[in-house]
Amino acid sequence: MYKKAILLNQNGDEFLGWTTESFKPTTGELIFNTAMTGFVEILSDPSYINQIVTFTSSHIGNYGMSKNDFESNKPKIEAAIGNSFTNSPSSWRSEKSITSWLKEYEIPYSGGFDVRNITKYLRDNGSSMFALGIDVDTKDLKEILSKAKNILGDSSAMTAGNQNNENTPTEGKIGIIDLGAKRSIIKVLEDHDYKVVMISPSSTPNEILKMNLKGLRPKIIGYSNRYCSKPYRKTSNIWNLSWSSNTWFGLWS
Repeated sequence: MYKKAILLNQNGDEFLGWTTESFKPTTGELIFNTAMTGFVEILSDPSYINQIVTFTSSHIGNYGMSKNDFESNKPKIEAAIGNSFTNSPSSWRSEKSITSWLKEYEIPYSGGFDVRNITKYLRDNGSSMFALGIDVDTKDLKEILSKAKNILGDSSAMTAGNQNNENTPTEGKIGIIDLGAKRSIIKVLEDHDYKVVMISPSSTPNEILKMNLKGLRPKIIGYSNRYCSKPYRKTSNIWNLSWSSNTWFGLWS
């Protein structure tokens, strides 16, 4: 049985979809992604933390999912919406459907949305906080949204990554300040025989310089993709580092 899914923001702008699933209302920054493939990579990308992803492609998950495509250990999004989600994928690589994967981690998803209209709205108005719910009155959904944390401009990038480098040697390695680094970023570097160490964004410039990182230049440090795609989510400790002599930066996405 289909249920009406409601997506709305604090201004009362509303979009409707449908779903056969049951889930609790959730909130997040509404964004869109136009990719026709790479659904697993998008859903597991740490830089999408706290966001509701609108997929503009017609059929989401038609080739299923494989753990080889993970950008992290699990889905990182707050919710996913689109035109339709495939429950029975067709691919020799598929280990399970994307819908069963999302349900496993209790990530809300819903089809039936006019994704073109949502994309045009976001293009004209920019991203903002939205609430997604089913079997709920719009007034109640707006109240849930009013009590939710507004992640626009917050420091969520500080916790988007997965730094675990205690007692890990750092000398001679390429350091990535982890603001939600994707596994593929690390793999590209490792495929070129570079050793990589993930750096907490809360690290001070002096702590990072003491790591004695080395690589293509005297010192190589890269910001992960969260820094590039969400410049308004700043960290306080790393800016002065970019002016340090013999320290080189790359921005990877």
